Formats: sequence, C-alpha cells, structure tokens
Amino acid sequence: MMPVGKPLSKEIIQQIRKEIFHGKTKYRVAKEMGINESVVRSHTRNLPSLKRGEPYIKGKAVDLLKQLL
Repeated sequence: MMPVGKPLSKEIIQQIRKEIFHGKTKYRVAKEMGINESVVRSHTRNLPSLKRGEPYIKGKAVDLLKQLL
C-alpha cells in the first residue's frame, strides 16, 4: 500500500503508464499497486483506454494522430 498524501515517484508513474499501455484497466492497476484509482486516472489521461473491450483514443493523442494522418 502506498503512503497517503505522498507524491508518487517518477518510477511509479512510469510503471502505472506502462501497465495501462499494455492493456490493464486503471482499476486493476490501482488495486494491484495499492493506490486510489483517481490517482491512476490522473497520470494516464492521455493514454488509450479500453471501452467495451475495444481500444479508443482521446485527448492529446487524437490531436497527434490527426497531425500524423
């Protein structure tokens, strides 16, 4: 369990983002790492998420993809 009120280290944030990027749900990552799901969401807002089993992209990632296309 992560200490309450302490900022997360860069390494922990990178681990969270890696787990989400590889397909784990934000809920599952939060539960496995012992942190609040809202903390996970706040550090992964710009990553693709799963919705009804299908990946989708939102936010800055969409803008970047539009530029690339």
